[in-house]
Amino acid sequence: MAATPALANEDRAGAFAKATLVGIVYFCAASFSLMLSQGPYGFAPLWPANAILLAAILRGGRRARRYLVAGLVASLAANHWAGGSWPVCAGFTAANLIEPILARRLLRPIFPRAGLSDISGKGLTLFCVVAATAAAVSATVATLFAPGSPSIFFASWFLADFLGMLIITPITIVVADVVRSDPWRRMAGVPRRRAIEAVSLLLMVTLVTLLVFGQSTYPLLFLPLAVMMPVVVRLGTVGASASVLVIAVIAATTTGLGTGPVVTIAMTRLQDAFFVQVYLFVLYAASLPTAALLGAQRRLLEELRENNRLLNLAEAAAQLGHWRLTVGEQILFWSAETYRIHGWDPAGPSPTLADALAVYAEDDRARIQALVETALADGLPYEFRSRICRRDGVVRHVSSRGEIDRGPDGEIIALFGMIQDVTVQSEQESALDYARIAAEESAAAARVASETDSLTGLANRRQLLIVLERARELAGEKRQALAVAILDIDHFKRVNDTYGHVVGDRVLQRVAQAAMSALRGTDMIGRFGGEEFIIVLPNASLDVAETIADRVRAAIAADAIDSFGDWPTVTASLGVAGWQPGETLTGLLQRADEALYDAKRGGRNMVCCARGRVEAD
Repeated sequence: MAATPALANEDRAGAFAKATLVGIVYFCAASFSLMLSQGPYGFAPLWPANAILLAAILRGGRRARRYLVAGLVASLAANHWAGGSWPVCAGFTAANLIEPILARRLLRPIFPRAGLSDISGKGLTLFCVVAATAAAVSATVATLFAPGSPSIFFASWFLADFLGMLIITPITIVVADVVRSDPWRRMAGVPRRRAIEAVSLLLMVTLVTLLVFGQSTYPLLFLPLAVMMPVVVRLGTVGASASVLVIAVIAATTTGLGTGPVVTIAMTRLQDAFFVQVYLFVLYAASLPTAALLGAQRRLLEELRENNRLLNLAEAAAQLGHWRLTVGEQILFWSAETYRIHGWDPAGPSPTLADALAVYAEDDRARIQALVETALADGLPYEFRSRICRRDGVVRHVSSRGEIDRGPDGEIIALFGMIQDVTVQSEQESALDYARIAAEESAAAARVASETDSLTGLANRRQLLIVLERARELAGEKRQALAVAILDIDHFKRVNDTYGHVVGDRVLQRVAQAAMSALRGTDMIGRFGGEEFIIVLPNASLDVAETIADRVRAAIAADAIDSFGDWPTVTASLGVAGWQPGETLTGLLQRADEALYDAKRGGRNMVCCARGRVEAD
């Protein structure tokens, strides 16, 4: 906290030093102009003092009032030093201060950051209007205190101040910006060739102007304008201002000293000064449009370069390139990213349409060529995905899209499109497809496992009950018959005890196969548990169900005889029950189970129905 007053004092000291510097520069510039005009009532070709003060208060921010005070003191001192009375000095000082104050107020909304160094177009026009307005108001106030012809005094004051603002203010702002932001670094950031070029061009203007105004024999006033053009082309608005400033200093000095081509004209000293002002105004007015157009062109080129840079960055990040194929000459243009996708060197020869088609997979080449030809003929867009083989042998997956580019008259002039490297996406899609297929297979296997008995491959108890319930509902809706048979292998425990569970499992499998071979296509058999199986017989009356059940019994007995020696001889007993409307599954299975026990008690290897039994042959 103790350092805060010291910092505040240091800041105030710096502000005072800058204001003092502005006052000294203002005094020197005003004194030089008054010396050339030979007193406060003379006519200076250029009045740079107010332009310097305007630049200071535009860049001054909160210090603008200090700069105005410094300008007030410097203006009073300069006018009094030139021989003016105090009332005249006060009036001229008021005119000098009104000009930058009004110009600043009018410029602030238009140029919030006072970017006057390279303005163009509308901004340049507005700046000229503001400068002319401020100069006119200043000249009006000054004319009230001037003796002699008011109209000539007004015109001379107006032109001097107007030219000063147009020429000096932009240059002063540029210099102030350089000084404010580390001048050595700013100078180091300027390319050496550019700096040498700027100095050489301004030196050329200086030498030609000295040649023109250093002699009084030939009226070569057109030469400075000729040498200004290269400066304007290369340096823009700042170059035009610097050139006119150089010409103004030399022309004003030589004319004030009574030499140069202007004094050869039979005019008074006042007319000579006015002629120099008009001459400088014409020079600046002639160069401004060119400087404005070139400034706008440079900005557009910079924006274009920046947009292209951002486009290349975006294309590289998205691995997305663009291309264009003209219709007539079939000239193919590729962006930098398109070259990279194809693995081609952008510095090499430009590809042809045949080259572009040759990189695609052979089985896709004819299809892609047909799409391009159809698009060029019919104006239809297209889109496809394929593989390309780059020159380095790497295969990439690409997605391409083409659309028609039409001219102002609607005629097809080119085919424009985009190409994107989708190799990673294709690999991810393939991985997802494999994962999906594997998941589907796993789900199917899980579903089969949940519905199938792993030993016999038949439906398990859970699936049997689901199928039986659906069959019961269908029989009730369509009023069809439905029967159920319960099959049990006779003396199966004896088989396990005698031959072991491995043989017992084999017996279960052979019984299941034999039973399935004797069923109808619409029937279903499943393992209910242990050695017990259930046969669902849809649309089968009790008589039909009894016949099918006996056929199953006979098939099991016959299979045991045919494979005698391979596995134990077994038989099966079956109980059959027909479903009655309104009966539950529990009741139906219970009646079939009671019929099975009747078959067991009756001697086994037989079929019994809920209404009776059928003996085995």
